[in-house]
Parts: sequence; structure tokens; C-alpha cells
Amino acid sequence: MPFFATAAMVVRFGSKLPAVATILTVIGAGVAGSGLTYVLAWLRESRRTVDANRAPQRAAIAEIVEATYELTLRVFAFRDVCEARVRQSEGKAFRRVSDTELEDLTNQVKRALFGVGRAFHIGRMTIVDADCYEAMAAAFNNFSKLQVAMEGVAVMAPTTPAMRDGMASVVLFTGGLNRGTVMLVKAGQKRLAPVQTWRNRWRREEVRQRLEAKYFLPR
Repeated sequence: MPFFATAAMVVRFGSKLPAVATILTVIGAGVAGSGLTYVLAWLRESRRTVDANRAPQRAAIAEIVEATYELTLRVFAFRDVCEARVRQSEGKAFRRVSDTELEDLTNQVKRALFGVGRAFHIGRMTIVDADCYEAMAAAFNNFSKLQVAMEGVAVMAPTTPAMRDGMASVVLFTGGLNRGTVMLVKAGQKRLAPVQTWRNRWRREEVRQRLEAKYFLPR
């Protein structure tokens, strides 16, 4: 091929290089934009999936909390009735309690116990987060002790020391159940909170530390 013809081809090819570079730039920008769009869509769907998995666990914890509070109210009412019976046997001032009222309160405590047991069974099938499951197990341990204590009250001797000791155990384990439920709520707050932005998460942590320093930490 003559030299001048070869030189002309090189010149023509060189004149096309800017156009080729422009095309490549456009293609690269399109690929990058598509990739970014895919990543953002994946992150959005991932957040929705995570929140969808957390929602049933939050609902299970809420049911345990509600059932625990209901049981606590029934136990305290039952304790007051038993204390009135004890004061009556001691010859002190007392509020008269009929057998019907005592039986009704006893049945209410039993129903509340069944409600807490049902809530824990649902939690065992629903809560999969490790920290929350551990906190739930600790709360359930106190609930099991409370069940045993209530069974002891049902068969205890009708004497003042026995009744007071039995109810003291019931109240003690009820308090332990409530504390365990609070720890379960705290674990759920950390692990199962609705999906939020990183900025809001940082701000919420700052608020939590500020509130603890102001109201809860010893001075």
C-alpha cells in the first residue's frame, strides 16, 4: 500500500477517536447509572424485607408485655385479698372477703397465667433474633417459678405464716417476670426496631445516652 494512502487512513481513524471516546463514555455512564439504580433498589427491598421479618417479632414481644401486665394486676389483687384473710385470722382490722370473691380472683389469676403462657409459646415460635430469644428465655424462667409458687399457694396450709410466705414468693417471681419483660423490650428496641436511616439511628443513640445520663444514672 502506498505510503500516502496509509497516512490518509491513519488520519481518518484519528479523526474518529473523539467520537469513539464519546460513545464509550456514554456507555460507561449508562452502565454505572444502571448499577447504581440496582444497588439502591436492592438496599430499599432489603430494608423492607428486614422490617417485614422484624414486625412479627415485635408483635410477639408486645403480646408478652400485655399478658404480663394483666397477670401482675391480677396477682396484686389476689395478694390483697389473701392479706385481708390473714388479718382477719389475726384479729386485726380487715376488709371482709367472701368465698365467692376469693374464688373469682383465683380464677382470674389462673386465666392470666394461661394468657402469659400462651404469649410465651407464640414468642418461642416467632422470635428468632438471638438476643431477644435469650431475654425471653430469662423472663420465661421467672414465669415458670411463678407458676410453681401459685400452685404452692393453692395447696398451702391455711395458716398465717404459710399464707404470707406463699404470697411473698408469688410477688417476688411476679417482680422478676416484670423485670425480665423490661429486658426483653430493651433487647427488642435494639434488635427489632423499625428500619431507620443511619442518621436517625445515630441521633436516637445520642438521645438515649443523654436521657440515661439525666434521669437514670446515679449522681
